[in-house]
Amino acid sequence: MLGPFVTRRTLRGGSSWLVEVAPEPAADALMRKVGDLVPSVGSLNVQMMIANSFHEKQNDLIRSIETKDVSPPLARAYNKIAERTCASEEPQMEDFDLSDPEQAAIWKTTQILLNKVIYADAYLMN
Repeated sequence: MLGPFVTRRTLRGGSSWLVEVAPEPAADALMRKVGDLVPSVGSLNVQMMIANSFHEKQNDLIRSIETKDVSPPLARAYNKIAERTCASEEPQMEDFDLSDPEQAAIWKTTQILLNKVIYADAYLMN
Protein backbone atom coordinates (compact mmCIF):
# COMPACT_ATOMS: atom_id res chain seq x y z
CA MET A 1 0.00 0.00 0.00
CA LEU A 2 1.39 3.37 -0.97
CA GLY A 3 -0.32 5.08 1.86
CA PRO A 4 -3.59 6.63 2.85
CA PHE A 5 -4.52 10.25 2.70
CA VAL A 6 -7.30 12.02 4.53
CA THR A 7 -9.43 14.80 3.14
CA ARG A 8 -11.87 17.13 4.77
CA ARG A 9 -14.74 17.80 2.41
CA THR A 10 -17.32 20.52 2.21
CA LEU A 11 -20.38 19.21 0.42
CA ARG A 12 -22.57 21.32 -1.79
CA GLY A 13 -25.41 19.95 -3.86
CA GLY A 14 -24.44 16.40 -2.90
CA SER A 15 -20.89 16.69 -4.27
CA SER A 16 -17.51 17.61 -2.85
CA TRP A 17 -17.30 21.36 -3.22
CA LEU A 18 -14.09 22.00 -1.34
CA VAL A 19 -11.54 19.31 -0.54
CA GLU A 20 -8.59 19.82 1.80
CA VAL A 21 -5.93 17.15 2.31
CA ALA A 22 -5.26 16.97 6.03
CA PRO A 23 -2.75 14.78 7.91
CA GLU A 24 -4.52 12.50 10.41
CA PRO A 25 -2.07 9.92 11.84
CA ALA A 26 -4.76 8.06 13.81
CA ALA A 27 -6.96 7.73 10.74
CA ASP A 28 -3.96 6.68 8.65
CA ALA A 29 -3.23 3.81 11.04
CA LEU A 30 -6.85 2.64 10.96
CA MET A 31 -7.01 2.84 7.16
CA ARG A 32 -3.80 0.80 6.85
CA LYS A 33 -5.40 -1.92 9.05
CA VAL A 34 -8.53 -1.90 6.88
CA GLY A 35 -6.42 -1.96 3.70
CA ASP A 36 -4.45 -4.95 4.96
CA LEU A 37 -7.70 -6.88 5.57
CA VAL A 38 -9.30 -6.20 2.19
CA PRO A 39 -7.99 -8.28 -0.70
CA SER A 40 -7.82 -5.68 -3.44
CA VAL A 41 -5.77 -4.64 -6.42
CA GLY A 42 -5.71 -0.94 -7.10
CA SER A 43 -7.12 1.85 -5.02
CA LEU A 44 -9.40 1.40 -2.05
CA ASN A 45 -11.79 4.10 -0.87
CA VAL A 46 -12.50 4.03 2.87
CA GLN A 47 -14.92 6.69 4.03
CA MET A 48 -15.24 7.61 7.68
CA MET A 49 -16.61 10.49 9.64
CA ILE A 50 -15.61 12.00 12.92
CA ALA A 51 -18.48 11.62 15.36
CA ASN A 52 -19.30 13.72 18.40
CA SER A 53 -17.82 11.71 21.27
CA PHE A 54 -20.09 13.50 23.76
CA HIS A 55 -23.34 12.49 22.04
CA GLU A 56 -24.81 10.08 24.58
CA LYS A 57 -27.49 8.49 22.37
CA GLN A 58 -24.98 7.92 19.55
CA ASN A 59 -22.45 6.38 21.93
CA ASP A 60 -25.08 4.07 23.44
CA LEU A 61 -26.02 2.90 19.98
CA ILE A 62 -22.38 2.29 18.99
CA ARG A 63 -21.87 0.32 22.22
CA SER A 64 -24.99 -1.75 21.46
CA ILE A 65 -23.66 -2.64 18.01
CA GLU A 66 -20.14 -3.41 19.26
CA THR A 67 -21.45 -5.67 22.04
CA LYS A 68 -24.34 -7.04 19.93
CA ASP A 69 -26.77 -5.92 22.65
CA VAL A 70 -30.22 -6.17 21.08
CA SER A 71 -32.26 -5.32 24.18
CA PRO A 72 -33.10 -1.74 23.16
CA PRO A 73 -35.48 -2.01 20.17
CA LEU A 74 -33.56 0.53 18.10
CA ALA A 75 -30.27 -1.29 18.77
CA ARG A 76 -31.92 -4.51 17.56
CA ALA A 77 -32.69 -2.83 14.22
CA TYR A 78 -29.16 -1.47 13.83
CA ASN A 79 -27.64 -4.82 14.80
CA LYS A 80 -29.79 -6.50 12.17
CA ILE A 81 -28.54 -4.01 9.55
CA ALA A 82 -24.94 -4.76 10.58
CA GLU A 83 -25.58 -8.51 10.51
CA ARG A 84 -27.15 -8.40 7.04
CA THR A 85 -24.42 -6.11 5.72
CA CYS A 86 -21.72 -8.53 6.93
CA ALA A 87 -23.59 -11.32 5.10
CA SER A 88 -23.74 -9.20 1.90
CA GLU A 89 -27.52 -8.98 2.26
CA GLU A 90 -29.88 -6.03 2.21
CA PRO A 91 -31.99 -5.05 5.23
CA GLN A 92 -35.52 -6.46 5.08
CA MET A 93 -38.78 -4.88 6.23
CA GLU A 94 -39.24 -7.58 8.89
CA ASP A 95 -35.99 -6.39 10.53
CA PHE A 96 -37.82 -3.27 11.72
CA ASP A 97 -40.72 -2.50 14.02
CA LEU A 98 -42.52 -0.09 11.71
CA SER A 99 -44.86 1.04 14.50
CA ASP A 100 -41.78 2.75 16.02
CA PRO A 101 -41.33 6.08 14.16
CA GLU A 102 -37.53 5.97 14.51
CA GLN A 103 -37.29 2.48 13.06
CA ALA A 104 -39.76 3.37 10.30
CA ALA A 105 -37.56 6.34 9.38
CA ILE A 106 -34.47 4.10 9.29
CA TRP A 107 -36.29 1.59 7.05
CA LYS A 108 -37.36 4.37 4.66
CA THR A 109 -33.83 5.78 4.61
CA THR A 110 -32.32 2.37 3.78
CA GLN A 111 -34.75 2.07 0.87
CA ILE A 112 -33.72 5.47 -0.45
CA LEU A 113 -30.00 4.69 -0.08
CA LEU A 114 -30.44 1.35 -1.84
CA ASN A 115 -32.29 3.07 -4.71
CA LYS A 116 -35.43 1.04 -3.99
CA VAL A 117 -37.51 4.20 -3.61
CA ILE A 118 -37.07 7.03 -6.04
CA TYR A 119 -39.83 9.44 -4.98
CA ALA A 120 -39.23 10.51 -1.39
CA ASP A 121 -40.08 14.22 -1.25
CA ALA A 122 -42.92 13.86 1.26
CA TYR A 123 -40.80 11.68 3.55
CA LEU A 124 -37.78 13.99 3.40
CA MET A 125 -39.86 17.06 4.24
CA ASN A 126 -41.16 15.57 7.52
